[in-house]
Amino acid sequence: MKWFSSKYSYLLVTFVIIVTLILQLAWLDQLYSSQSVQVKRDIEAGMLKSSKLCTFEGAVPQHKHSAAFQEFMLSDEWMQLRQAYYNIRFHQISSSFYVKFGLDSNEFILSLKFPNDNKIMKTYVHRSKEDDDETTKVILLGDKVDLKRMDSIVNSQMALAGLKTHYDHALYYYDNDQLVNKSNQQLIVNAAYVSSKYPYNLRYVNTYQLIVPSLFSVILSRMKLYLISSSFMLLLTCAVFYFILRLMRNQRRYAQARVAFVSNMTHELKTPVAIVAVALSSIKKYKLVNQPEKLERYIDISEKELKRLTIMIENVLNLEQVENGITKLKPELYDIQEGLRQIVSSMRLRTEKGKSKIIFKPSAQSCFVNADPVHLTNAFYNLIDNAIKYGGPDVTITISCICEDNIVIISFQDNGPGIEAVYHHQIFDRFFRIQENENIHDVKGTGLGLYYVKNIINQSGGEIILQSHPGKGSNFIVNLPVSNDN
Repeated sequence: MKWFSSKYSYLLVTFVIIVTLILQLAWLDQLYSSQSVQVKRDIEAGMLKSSKLCTFEGAVPQHKHSAAFQEFMLSDEWMQLRQAYYNIRFHQISSSFYVKFGLDSNEFILSLKFPNDNKIMKTYVHRSKEDDDETTKVILLGDKVDLKRMDSIVNSQMALAGLKTHYDHALYYYDNDQLVNKSNQQLIVNAAYVSSKYPYNLRYVNTYQLIVPSLFSVILSRMKLYLISSSFMLLLTCAVFYFILRLMRNQRRYAQARVAFVSNMTHELKTPVAIVAVALSSIKKYKLVNQPEKLERYIDISEKELKRLTIMIENVLNLEQVENGITKLKPELYDIQEGLRQIVSSMRLRTEKGKSKIIFKPSAQSCFVNADPVHLTNAFYNLIDNAIKYGGPDVTITISCICEDNIVIISFQDNGPGIEAVYHHQIFDRFFRIQENENIHDVKGTGLGLYYVKNIINQSGGEIILQSHPGKGSNFIVNLPVSNDN
């Protein structure tokens, strides 16, 4: 599983994301097709209603307010009959339509005539007349008025249907179904959709067809919510996989760090035990009871190694207890500067024989905080110990303390090799150690010190910040809230 996750996890996640994207695109394509069909249906429904309203509005004005006339002219049955009559014209059938408006009644006559024995008949149409003396000029003039009305009603119906896009119209001669304006032919060829042809009055001069160059913006507008939800789902999927991969990477690093920790800790624990064992063996073997000076030196060596072993064990135990909440911190009023003086005094014993130096710059005023003295002292000890171990043989450590109104700022600055920016956040992780080679460490350690330090300071209500550049040393800045009880 480790081999699989390390080698193929990214490929697997990439494959799943690509498959998800393809499925989303396929779903959106199907949705686009269904929305396209629905938009075309809406266009036809709007055109049918426009034809119905325009024909009704163009009828004789004095009859529009008649309930029976209005019911008839706006009925679906009349529109179906009228469209059927219109569609059947060019089947070698002679058809005629006659309408006569009177004071007492209105008369609509539709007739069809077709030959027997496959005889060819000339197709012609008798148009409606408001009276027998209506001339062609009057018919054409009335048709222009009805055409403007049709344009206005179509605009209204398209707006009601939410079809906010550019469109044109084409007119066809009623008698032969030919385009009135031949230039519209190219528009029709390039159009995304053209409606059926609809009469718009009872004069039957021309028929009206809507030309929609593009349906994309309309369909996209209707799919807006689906596109947002699909994009959100895809982003959510990518985010989930990103966090899973990040978690897997952290778990893998954590597992590797644990292995390194066990190896380092084993070496750290074996070294003092081996030294003590050799010292005791030498005392016994060479009978150093009779050589007090050597005996005292061997005992001092053993004592120091046992103390070092005790400190390592306490670091591990303290870390686990603080992290798991087994040992609760016991905050009390604590003088930061007095604690630092004691720590610096103890740590200077380690630098007496070398060239390393520890400089302490206290504040002129007292700095008190509410914290656990034991754990906070251990945290400061770890910071100074790290600076001595990793700063080099000539390291100079400057510890300063500044007490402001609401915060105490403690700085642990050294002139060591520094830390690259890429490690600034990782350095506080559990088991993490900066290393040039994962199997070789110039300075032995557990990788728990800074993790322990950050836990203690965070639980004390403060924060720790690292400022460091390669070759320019490191500065660990600890901010703790001032106690108001002093």
